[in-house]
Amino acid sequence: MQRSTYFIIILLLISSASFCQNVRKTIDYQYQRTETTYHAYAAFQNSLLDKNSVELDLVSTFKLSDLQGIKLRSGDDVFQLAFKKITAPTAKNDEKRAKLYLSVDLKEIWQSKLSCDAVITFTLLNKQTISLPFNYCLIKTALTGN
Repeated sequence: MQRSTYFIIILLLISSASFCQNVRKTIDYQYQRTETTYHAYAAFQNSLLDKNSVELDLVSTFKLSDLQGIKLRSGDDVFQLAFKKITAPTAKNDEKRAKLYLSVDLKEIWQSKLSCDAVITFTLLNKQTISLPFNYCLIKTALTGN
């Protein structure tokens, strides 16, 4: 009886550890820094989300709680992206940087012929914008396998 109890406990620990490791996988990281501003995002594949969504951890010196919209631009093509804010723990930071965790739906753009060097623009309520490179091909391959 005692051996089987130990075996079950070890099996549960191993399975929970393997599950925790597969939740988020880093796909890309982009940033822009000037003397007074800093903007960055990390793109993640989250195994708990569907293959059409990418998780973005956005960091900026701008006030991100006022995020109004997200656009993806490649040449003349511009797409308005659906997103939702998600709750996640934030790390303490000595600098005055805002953090926002988003799930962005990319389903509408998979069939388009976007170039790999697209630009993602985050628009805030006060009309400030944050534009960063967006490696469309890398993210599409990571999420869909195509």
